[in-house]
Amino acid sequence: MNDFLKYILDHLGGALTFAAVAALAALAAVAVFAVIFRVKYHGERKFPLGRAVAVLALAGCTASILYLTLLRTEEGAAVNLHLFRAWREAWNTFEFKPWANVLLNVLMFVPFGALLPLSFKVFRRTYVSFAVVLAMTSLIETAQLVLKRGTFDVDDIFCNALGGAVGLMSAMAILTALEKGAAHRARRALLYAEFPIAATLAICSIFIVYYAQPYGNLASAPAYRLDMSGVEWDIECPLSDERVTAPVYRAQSLDKKGCETLARELLSRLGMTDELEASGAYYVDYYDNAAYFSCQTVGSVMVEMKDGSYTLSSYGFWGSGNVSGLDRDEVEALLSEVGIDVPTDADFEENDDGYLFTLERGCGMSCTLLCRVAADDDGAYHIKSVDNTMTDREHVADEKLISQSEAMERIKRGSFCGSARLADAGTLTVSSCELGYELDSKGFYRPVWVFDVGGDRVTVEG
Repeated sequence: MNDFLKYILDHLGGALTFAAVAALAALAAVAVFAVIFRVKYHGERKFPLGRAVAVLALAGCTASILYLTLLRTEEGAAVNLHLFRAWREAWNTFEFKPWANVLLNVLMFVPFGALLPLSFKVFRRTYVSFAVVLAMTSLIETAQLVLKRGTFDVDDIFCNALGGAVGLMSAMAILTALEKGAAHRARRALLYAEFPIAATLAICSIFIVYYAQPYGNLASAPAYRLDMSGVEWDIECPLSDERVTAPVYRAQSLDKKGCETLARELLSRLGMTDELEASGAYYVDYYDNAAYFSCQTVGSVMVEMKDGSYTLSSYGFWGSGNVSGLDRDEVEALLSEVGIDVPTDADFEENDDGYLFTLERGCGMSCTLLCRVAADDDGAYHIKSVDNTMTDREHVADEKLISQSEAMERIKRGSFCGSARLADAGTLTVSSCELGYELDSKGFYRPVWVFDVGGDRVTVEG
């Protein structure tokens, strides 16, 4: 929740200034109206101060929305006509920023919808207010496309309209409950309140379902369905109709403290000292599921929180060439100098990328450690970088998968995450299908079917 509030405040930094200017302009207009009102009625009628405040707030809110959607966005134009794509992508990754973007698009229009009926009585006709909300968000999306300031996104229209409706119905529920002498006003107020309550419960249920399910979600799950009706299929590999059983593994997930402990140990081996850290050279940044640690002149470590894998880079040899021709014992000795031990049963090879250790865990699961070596001016060898996914994984369950044939049918229906160009390929060749693993959003390695489709890697959840 703190991250979400920080994210909103970061986004609202410039918007608040823009809104203040708009509110001041509206305040000037209200002041002129107040003078005219007083002259006209000679003080016999009370000035509608509450409505004036609502108008000022509406002006500021509208200005904030225009800033966030048209002025703050980066240049570029795109179109998304797949409704709920953003929601599915947020669900599949279940990371902070995708959900923050979706929910911020909802929350951004809540005050706008609420302030309409508070500002002008004509907007207490809910269909009029909702039409204004829908027109507002549609015009913004169209302007983003025309001005090349963002994406024309039907999901944004849906989220904005949902937020506007929640705000509108909430305000109408309060206004109705406060009416004097209105018959059955409590019942009418409750009818208005049903929509925001239902919308809030629906969004909350998404998170309840996620945390109740035993495993997480796969980022490779489809966010929308591709139209594969024009594709002809050339299937060169045999596909089984049998539903097989494969193990599920829990990764060695790390929290922020665990990430920092790992990074400090690695960086200290590269030469980071307490004095260097105290001088302000040590830098830490956290992302959705990763942590980045850097020490000036020494090196950096990027740690994946979900499985404890990491990338280590030594700044002392940044840009230098890679040393080739070392044997396994020499590479392992260099790795041990930075505190990295390689399992004795891991396979070893040298390839174009560096020195690769591979540990097979069975059932199509393998983990790797890729090491690059550099030489200093004296000819001594040092670790240049390490990409290590060779982390602990615990077997937690065995799950039955769909058959290879069923997985292929999903691909034919377009229910996979892959390049949109596949739908226009004409003829696609399926050359292989094998069992693979992907890390889900809760830190479990889940079995998937991996297809080679027209040279592209396509995965289907088992």
